[in-house]
Amino acid sequence: MCVGNLRQGKGHEYLLDAFEKLSLKRFPGVNLLIAGDGQMSRTLLSQVKSYTSQANIHFLGNRDDIAEILKISDIFVLPTLYEGMSNAILEAMASKVAVITTDIPVNIELVGDTAIVVPVRNPDTLAEAMQTLLLNDALREDLAQRAYAKITSQYSLEVIVERYITLIKAIINA
Repeated sequence: MCVGNLRQGKGHEYLLDAFEKLSLKRFPGVNLLIAGDGQMSRTLLSQVKSYTSQANIHFLGNRDDIAEILKISDIFVLPTLYEGMSNAILEAMASKVAVITTDIPVNIELVGDTAIVVPVRNPDTLAEAMQTLLLNDALREDLAQRAYAKITSQYSLEVIVERYITLIKAIINA
């Protein structure tokens, strides 16, 4: 699964190339769900027209049920070229879904050692990472559990509120 605005810089074209590289004979039931909409929609739809995996790629558009879709997903992929702190990655981590993302600094800081991190603009490495997780249930579960532990210990509502309180007290006392 991938969630994000379909716009330049999100790397969807690399995700689609990577998905096409997966062997559907080896992974006949695998599907790619892409939630989001945007300026790249037509380009991305056109990109997959000749793919053998076309029937397994589903553009879902904008959705209000991302949490439910994450619950049925095994892997979350965000192949972004640049990003702020990604809410989509945070949601995937909180949903106990294994994450694959790119090696941009903000993603590395966010996921730490709880995800597979790949170079940007590299569909071959992205396909290898997806294949690794599809073949290794134990690794996929381990990454998902570590991501969930990290999100709950560092980004829970209680932790964030406490950080704000500490910041406000420091400002007041300055």
